[in-house]
Amino acid sequence: MNEQERRKDARINSLNLLSLDFIDENGTKVMQNMGRTLNVSESGILLETSKQIPMNYTVILNVCFQEDIVAILGKAIYSKQNENKKFSTGIKFVQMDNDSLLMLKKYIRKFNEM
Repeated sequence: MNEQERRKDARINSLNLLSLDFIDENGTKVMQNMGRTLNVSESGILLETSKQIPMNYTVILNVCFQEDIVAILGKAIYSKQNENKKFSTGIKFVQMDNDSLLMLKKYIRKFNEM
């Protein structure tokens, strides 16, 4: 079974700016970072950052989808350095409010209609 078949939701290639806040196990914001999306689905996102994302932190993502900003809580599943010395990290969404989910679905639907 290849990686694409294991995914719950189809991913779309998408470059969007995002900010990240890292929350430790005590609920304290310990650092921030900026990055961009590489692809996105309703259940997760692949992003690229200049610094590696620690696996033991919860990540608050604020993703800019056109004119909408979507706030999503996630956890890093994997992170690896790519050929341009940046880090590609897979984030699994763990919490999203209903409005954010609706905006994300709208963005994915619009993208698929192109």
